[in-house]
Amino acid sequence: MAQSTDTSTVSDVGASLSSETENEIIMQCTGVKKYYPVTGGVLQRKISEVKAVDNVDIRIRRGEIQGVVGESGCGKSTLARVLVNLNAPTGGNIYFDVPEETADEISDLESTPEGERSQEEKNRLKELRKEYEINTISGKRAKHYRQNTQFVFQNPNSSLNPRKLIRQTVEQPLKVHTDMSAEEREDRIADLLEKVGLGADFLYRYPHQLSGGQKQRVAIARAIATNPDFVVLDEPTSALDVSVQAQILNLLQDLQADLGLTYLFITHDLGVIRHMATDIAVMYLGKIVENASRAELFSDPQHPYTEALISSSPAIEMDREERIRLRGDVPDPQDRPRGCFFHTRCHKAESFCGWSGTDVLSIVQANVTKDPFVEELNDTLEDTEFDGYEASFTFDGSTDIDDARRALAGEDDTLRSFNEIPFEAITDVSVDGRTVTLSFRESETPELIEDQPGRTVACHLYDEEYAAELE
Repeated sequence: MAQSTDTSTVSDVGASLSSETENEIIMQCTGVKKYYPVTGGVLQRKISEVKAVDNVDIRIRRGEIQGVVGESGCGKSTLARVLVNLNAPTGGNIYFDVPEETADEISDLESTPEGERSQEEKNRLKELRKEYEINTISGKRAKHYRQNTQFVFQNPNSSLNPRKLIRQTVEQPLKVHTDMSAEEREDRIADLLEKVGLGADFLYRYPHQLSGGQKQRVAIARAIATNPDFVVLDEPTSALDVSVQAQILNLLQDLQADLGLTYLFITHDLGVIRHMATDIAVMYLGKIVENASRAELFSDPQHPYTEALISSSPAIEMDREERIRLRGDVPDPQDRPRGCFFHTRCHKAESFCGWSGTDVLSIVQANVTKDPFVEELNDTLEDTEFDGYEASFTFDGSTDIDDARRALAGEDDTLRSFNEIPFEAITDVSVDGRTVTLSFRESETPELIEDQPGRTVACHLYDEEYAAELE
């Protein structure tokens, strides 16, 4: 298969579609949110919501590969779909193709609370949003955004129309975004297929006649058809055989260098992200917990979650004795832990990280087979009530309530031996009849702070102001 071809046609199309200027910041988002309602009852009313993406800030520079990594369910794909306007955000602002000085000005204005902005600042921010925000732009800039932002999906089997020829699939964006003649489009499609390593022989085939790797090459050809500035790659190799993954990754790197593309690369594979990305954002339960350059992230991870991901990855060579095993699964995004969302699995968790009664209940339920008294506590527990950092446990009459109080308060080793940190967060214990009530130290959800120049991390361990307030 041909791996390279003349790029003059690609460049010509790019010149006809690109904007007059190429600004330094291809995309910047501030406070982006995407919430999904959860309904229940006969009338299907909203009872809660899943915060798939929650207050995310990210800046992507032109010509770079911004990686986003995290476990399944952390919000990576949802963020990607919101950034390219496939899904409308619940809140926040997304700006496209912005000069760096203007991007800095936007950041300064956005960081000022709305109630504290002067009228001049409000007017200026409104003006900048009208010009650069993707949800409000229209006309020429809206067309520029649509043709310069493309998406490569995870599974090529579902992203390609099985009833359309490869020629028709790759032709569609050209018909929408260019005024090329049918003959010009035919030549362009052939050039694109050569560019992605397929060739004109594939023009009149259907997707079912192609292998997984070949289908993904077609998807890539379709994505670069209009020579976009920005391409989102959502797990582009995870559905492929290992032997094909390296070929696709090398192809993507070659295309980025040849066409000057900017990528947002989504993956859960640390080996892949280490090979591809310029900068990396680590996501957990809808939030970015660390953002750093590739070299900094892998040489000196700051957030405990990042450290655990790298340590547990078989793709990263290191001393096996130093590997960190993540405890449990990612919590339900509909019911995220209080305080730091990662504290329930964190190997560096402290008493100020956000422990609550749900954590004590989890310890009871997870260890019923390891201790007869823990099993008795679980079996005789009639009711629980959680209200923020206060929790009540009601038992039937068969359990000695004083023994239950000592166990729940961590005054003996019944539960404390499994994890002593949650019990250090308890500030008060009381008993009323058959009910034990625990109060816990309150904690805020950590926000991103600049730990080092150009590097941010969201962890109470690095927040000196927060630690000082606790003392």
